[in-house]
Amino acid sequence: MKTNADTARQAQDLLAFWVNGTLQDEEAALVEEALAADPDLARQAETLKRVRSSMKAAESPVAPGDFVLARLHRSIRPNSVPARRSFIPLVLSAGLAAAATFLLATLLPLGGQSDSYALAAIDASGARITIALRAGVPAERMTAVLTENALTISDGPSALGFYQLTLAEGAQIDTVLAVLSAPGSPVEVIEYQK
Repeated sequence: MKTNADTARQAQDLLAFWVNGTLQDEEAALVEEALAADPDLARQAETLKRVRSSMKAAESPVAPGDFVLARLHRSIRPNSVPARRSFIPLVLSAGLAAAATFLLATLLPLGGQSDSYALAAIDASGARITIALRAGVPAERMTAVLTENALTISDGPSALGFYQLTLAEGAQIDTVLAVLSAPGSPVEVIEYQK
């Protein structure tokens, strides 16, 4: 059951709609009962009616959005607007960086550098073996197997857990492959490339 306070609050909320004539009959009757019982609410209704009629009589009505925009502009202080930045320092910095890069690229080969390059970790002449370890193999065991067989990790682990190993010069590939594929070996998958 609604109390008088609830009815008064609901009538207050519907008052502007009542002034505009947009309420259903039941809601309009509720507001009219509240207006008869509350003189303050009746004064608010009269004020809203005057505002509505003056807005209708105005030659160029102002949209509520303009009111909000004007209020927003008043609340913004001129000092809070960020200053425009100049792009000249940025352009100068980019130009200097480009010039330095060009000079380094043209002068470095003159200093005795060769035009070719080699990967530091992989010996292109050695045999390469790709392996995957069994689950739970301790690092110490894998290190011992690599050291004993003259192998070095040249790449890995990959996203799938593969390591690429490089065989040291002079090591026997057949012996190393036999050790890595032995039944107790920590290696699960072996692929050999010469």
